[in-house]
Amino acid sequence: MNNLYRLTHPVVLLLLTVTQGVGFFKDNYLLHRMAKKGEAAKIKHVLETLTRGDRGMILTQVDEKGRKLEDVTNHDEVQEVIANTRGHYYTPTPITVLIICMTKDRPGAELERDSLMNVLQNFNVHVQIRFDLTRAKLLQAIREQQNSPVPLSGQIVIIMSHGQRGAVHAADGPIDINHLLLQMNISSLEGKPKVGLT
Repeated sequence: MNNLYRLTHPVVLLLLTVTQGVGFFKDNYLLHRMAKKGEAAKIKHVLETLTRGDRGMILTQVDEKGRKLEDVTNHDEVQEVIANTRGHYYTPTPITVLIICMTKDRPGAELERDSLMNVLQNFNVHVQIRFDLTRAKLLQAIREQQNSPVPLSGQIVIIMSHGQRGAVHAADGPIDINHLLLQMNISSLEGKPKVGLT
């Protein structure tokens, strides 16, 4: 059994944390070595045993080459543990954004759409734009976006339209906002950001 395995056994990690404090991990770059090996479960265990302040210190610590913990690995599981520890979502693929723009009786709808696109280009998102959809086509567009061959990191649906209390207007009449939001409640998006804007 090698020394790194002995040092990364969960019981040993807990004892090291209690007896040596966070300084042990800082001085020995142990978590950096575990990240390089893709040992997400062990990293998660260590981070969960530390106080919030110590976790923050560990995650901002750099190794001898000036790299933070997330910079030394490309293992998705390790990246997800680090993001979750920071209170962030891990998004390995772009979040999909569906913009549904109703133009009928909405002068300036194209200007609104262009302004929104200018903002979105600054983010890691994949944007689809659809125009003047009926209620059925609107729901279908949301479902089609979810059937991506690439795993989704999240979904944002933006409906640019007139509305009324609890509903937005599709090309053929109002549709309940809660019904739209329920379309985003699917298993492939569980634990991932889902945002609906009207």
